[in-house]
Amino acid sequence: MKEESLKIIYNEVVELHKYQQQALDLMYNKLNWILVSDLVFLAVLYSVHRSNIFIVLLVSLSAVITLAGFSPEKFKFTAKISKQLIKADDDNFLESLIKKKKDAFMRNESRSKSVEKLLKCSQWLLIFAILFQFLTLIFR
Repeated sequence: MKEESLKIIYNEVVELHKYQQQALDLMYNKLNWILVSDLVFLAVLYSVHRSNIFIVLLVSLSAVITLAGFSPEKFKFTAKISKQLIKADDDNFLESLIKKKKDAFMRNESRSKSVEKLLKCSQWLLIFAILFQFLTLIFR
């Protein structure tokens, strides 16, 4: 009975880990799009003779924050397959594997939250820059 329960828990943890990775991939994809938007917006602003320095500052900050979100920190996985194969005969194999998955999940959760904060900050800076540019064009 315990073995069956552990298998169920393990399958759920594996699925949660997979969805967590997909969510992080989606956030990185959004950061990519914001960075591209920032760079295009900056190119347009620099091509204008008298661009608003405040708008250039907002877009530049958005680009810098977005770039900060792309850190070399890797997504945490569990033990390598070779290590798992060595311990496969242990009595507490599934328990240790579940523990490793849980630890990886918790470390990745904090990374996801920090990337999400950077994404929101960068997103709002770009939104404000677009709005201010629009207002500048209207009241010129």
